[in-house]
Amino acid sequence: MNIFSKGAQPRPRSWWLFLLATVLTLSGGVASAQSDEEEFAEEVVEAADEVDASSEPAPMEEVVTTGSRIVRDTFSSISPLQVIDGETSRDLGLVDTSELLRQATVVQGQQITTGVSTSAGLLTDNGPGSASASLRGLDPGRTLVMVNGRRLAPAGVGGAPSNPDLNLVPGSLIERVDILLDGASSVYGSDAVAGVVNVILRTDFDGLQLDAYQSRTGLPNEGGDQEVYSATWGVNDDRGFIGFAAEYTRTNGFAEGDLAGFYRPYSGDCLSQFQQGASGDLYEMCAGSFGAGSASTAYGFFGYNGDTNITGFPPGFYQIPVTADLLTPGSVNGAALLLWPEELQAAFAPDFERTTVFAVGEYAPGWYGDATQYFEASWSSRETATNTAGQGNVRIPGDYALGNFGGLDGTLFYQSNFVRDTEVAQTRITAGIKGDLPFMDGVGPLAGWTYDLYASYSRSNGDDSISGIPYFPRLEQTLSNTRLDEQSGEYVCDPRVVSGVGQTVSCRPLNFFDPTFIYTGRFPDDADTAYLFPNRMTNTVVEQTVFSGYVTGEMFSIPWGGPASLVLGFENREDAITTRTDAGASGGDFQGFSGDPGSNGERWLREAFTEIHLPLVLHRKAIRE
Repeated sequence: MNIFSKGAQPRPRSWWLFLLATVLTLSGGVASAQSDEEEFAEEVVEAADEVDASSEPAPMEEVVTTGSRIVRDTFSSISPLQVIDGETSRDLGLVDTSELLRQATVVQGQQITTGVSTSAGLLTDNGPGSASASLRGLDPGRTLVMVNGRRLAPAGVGGAPSNPDLNLVPGSLIERVDILLDGASSVYGSDAVAGVVNVILRTDFDGLQLDAYQSRTGLPNEGGDQEVYSATWGVNDDRGFIGFAAEYTRTNGFAEGDLAGFYRPYSGDCLSQFQQGASGDLYEMCAGSFGAGSASTAYGFFGYNGDTNITGFPPGFYQIPVTADLLTPGSVNGAALLLWPEELQAAFAPDFERTTVFAVGEYAPGWYGDATQYFEASWSSRETATNTAGQGNVRIPGDYALGNFGGLDGTLFYQSNFVRDTEVAQTRITAGIKGDLPFMDGVGPLAGWTYDLYASYSRSNGDDSISGIPYFPRLEQTLSNTRLDEQSGEYVCDPRVVSGVGQTVSCRPLNFFDPTFIYTGRFPDDADTAYLFPNRMTNTVVEQTVFSGYVTGEMFSIPWGGPASLVLGFENREDAITTRTDAGASGGDFQGFSGDPGSNGERWLREAFTEIHLPLVLHRKAIRE
């Protein structure tokens, strides 16, 4: 980072020549001849001329700022613009794009991190593991995300993803991030009502560069630790440049229990949010629920220890007396109802991996108007793995053949292992041409006209797999149709259609009171586990094709102001989405999940835009830019 970018610049060489000449003259004393004085005077005049020549301001580079397509001679914007420097952020350890933006106070939204919540990323926009930005308190769909000034397509899995995923942007390749804190729908379209996040990637490739970043949190099992490895290579010459980059990021997830005493849920009556138990630990009263092996029946509560044997009840279960202190942290009987030892195994943040390959280039072939061809190509893939351990329950009818609570209906609680694996990959290709329009300079007062024309194509493919969720039709079949076969002496399950389910499924008798199932959420027989907990599968493909272009230049000059500028442009965009789910997911047959029939559709947007800049008064008395 150039520390002289804002502040005093190093003195020109002519200043040092002037000082040296002065010192040499003074050391000569007053005895110098008149001819020497005249010669010295000539040298001083020449040095002064050099100073005047060097002090002339160099022409300032014209750039296009975020929030406007008008070329300006200063890096400024009439709209509030916050710029985050990528190199400075990396020096501070902010390598991940979502983490970098999360530090900006102007960015809001729960999804700015990778599913860091007690829901372990289950209730997220665009699917688990995604990250999106929200400006000015509006929905993330109202914030436009761009890469190098061009629209970044949505990516995700499940439902209808509508927001770009920040987790697919390589953090180590960021040069800067421009955050426009103003509505820019007139410039970029209706999805920029809240503002714009424009990620500018590096183009200063020169040879091979290898970087590695590591961060340590100090949590158990290396939870939250992050490693980032990147490699860049490129060449530059007078006509353009080409660069290639690759990045790999791995972030270890961590469980609620890794936060030690900070998070200890307890099943309480929610009269207060926190309560201190006899051990001195603070419990979150509203976060817990019944633990593995506990049960609720008309007789009251039951616990499981594996040793007791009460007539009429499943082996290992004993009754828990209902006392006044049952639902308080210090209760001995209530300890059998605590879930927190199991629930603390649930993921607070998922395991995360990202791989990115990126290429960028520009080339000026010497065509008319200094035309420059450019391209960008990238492929990014992210994977998240989430384990939401906690409470599972099954309602067992009083006549179930493989066990019941004295002939009464009861709810058995077991250790649930809700495992979710998500992978999203996005391919993005952009190609365009930009340059000057010299023929416009001779048309009346028109001057400095340029153009930019590009096309881009993006495609994301997301897969989501969930295991550990009971499949409702099979559960109903088992509970309704399991019986003891008197001839074989074994329990069997008849494959009959259950009323209201609407489909015939295979049937297997299941022993829900087996200790393996109670404490692991898995049956001793893998076939039983696969029967009750099949994978819930979802696949989502999002495609976007954009063809856009604009021309900009000066129309005329305002006498007391400056040049009036104009932009004329268009954009043609096509979005398509296809979401495919299995039969169980589409029908809502998984316990706790609503039906997801998938999303299929296309839309076309054709937009024309214009922008006018009229500097009416500049550099007048009491009026300064």
